[in-house]
Amino acid sequence: MIPEQMELSLERWKLFIWICFGASGANLLAAIADLIFAPRRADLDQFSSWLLVWILIQVIAVAPATVLTTSQEWRKVPMSLRFQIIFGSLGAAWIALCAFGLRAIQMIDLSGGEIVILVSAVGVILSAAYFRLRKQLLTAPESLFP
Repeated sequence: MIPEQMELSLERWKLFIWICFGASGANLLAAIADLIFAPRRADLDQFSSWLLVWILIQVIAVAPATVLTTSQEWRKVPMSLRFQIIFGSLGAAWIALCAFGLRAIQMIDLSGGEIVILVSAVGVILSAAYFRLRKQLLTAPESLFP
């Protein structure tokens, strides 16, 4: 595809990211509801079936960021156009990770300290990378002749 067509297909990627946010958000809300209304330890079968759904959501949420970052075709499109979609994808994956943390606290009967630290660290790293790269993109000089 030529870069102009790829820029038009970014709208489809944006729609896909919203679907990923919806799936991750629904997963997080279900984990919160289970933690509040059913604060018991679940059996291993229930955890394993939920884990498969979480892995599926996680892979689908990370896929756009991977494709838009590593594909040779997509590198022809300026990073300023791909930037929001890439970090939106990673944000949806982080929301799914938050849901995993809540489910792990409930189902595996952990104290929660390790999971909270892991999820928080990933969130801080993701936020720091977003703001640093955003600052670089906004302050980068425009090239007149690419």
